[in-house]
Amino acid sequence: GLFLVAKGGKVVNITAVGTEGPNDTDPVTPETIFRIYSMSKPIVSVATMQLVEAGKIGLDDPISKYIPEFANPKVLVGNGVTRPASREITVRDLLAHKSGLIYGVFAAPDDELGKMYMAAGDVRYDITALELSKAIAALPLAFDPGSAWNYSRSTDVLGSVIEVAPRKPFDQLLAEADEAACAAAY
Repeated sequence: GLFLVAKGGKVVNITAVGTEGPNDTDPVTPETIFRIYSMSKPIVSVATMQLVEAGKIGLDDPISKYIPEFANPKVLVGNGVTRPASREITVRDLLAHKSGLIYGVFAAPDDELGKMYMAAGDVRYDITALELSKAIAALPLAFDPGSAWNYSRSTDVLGSVIEVAPRKPFDQLLAEADEAACAAAY
């Protein structure tokens, strides 16, 4: 692993330990490149909380307030059968991955809902997050919002919500949130 401490914008300690991988003899160095996934999640969460703090969105707002396609969600019972969800997905549900959404790409190959997500564009990169969110909104949920946790497209949908709510481009929101997060770290 690699441990770095910075203070006042300057690195004051960097410690590298171990090897670059299992059964690998190459030591970790400050130049070792690591694959780090899901780094947009904390930035999107910071941007969301900045909008909450500014009074632009509420944690308990139903996301259909910002993306109307999410109104009246349904839960998949199985074999194409659905039932009405107990309530709508909220901003809080998205932050906590308790939305009822899933990642189609991580579902079992024969998973009914996973197949629906894949058909809706779960792994496409030629559509916007908002377009993907609207496609997902047409699909049933895996469970009632707030009732369980599941790693999912929640942050992608949340990114669309916070782009729509203040009417600012998503990249601008992320840049502002990243600057705030970095400033708070120093």
